[in-house]
Amino acid sequence: MSAVLEGCRDSALAANMANDIDFINLFQILVDAYDTATTKPSKLSPTELEECLQTSFETFTLLLTLRDYVPTVGILIQKKLNQDIFTWFDERTGHIEINQDDELRRIYFRLPEITSRLTEESKGRLLWSVDRSAASRKLKGFLEMAGDFHREMEHQERISAGKITGPLTHPKTVKWMDVCADWLA
Repeated sequence: MSAVLEGCRDSALAANMANDIDFINLFQILVDAYDTATTKPSKLSPTELEECLQTSFETFTLLLTLRDYVPTVGILIQKKLNQDIFTWFDERTGHIEINQDDELRRIYFRLPEITSRLTEESKGRLLWSVDRSAASRKLKGFLEMAGDFHREMEHQERISAGKITGPLTHPKTVKWMDVCADWLA
């Protein structure tokens, strides 16, 4: 359904879709996925969890796209969907804006989980060091920096997964720190 709306120039089509959709069912898909994704440990296998998240993000992006065309959908989302759940999905959803026939259109998509690992310093570097004088220069600047950002995110991912340890996490260091703490106590 989202694909139909992405190329849509007729808000009446979106309004008709909004009238025919069972929003309660869509909200329940989001609630169930949120509960599953935020419960540790998950009762699902990694493949099942990914399928659940994929379906829920497709549902969420559909709701956001409908909201762009039909303002009452936004009101319904605010009234019926828990704010924590909306925020959780919203923080993991990106969008691009496309100028099509002098109309600005938003395309929503799920952000890869690894993007949450980009440091604030790197976000600032991207924001302030890319030449924005023309669209082509902005894209070129971003693409030139993308490799470094990807390596940084992968590195942060390995650190958070415990695959890279520093001297303070070495077992001998931890034992020595325990001895020092006992001595000082």
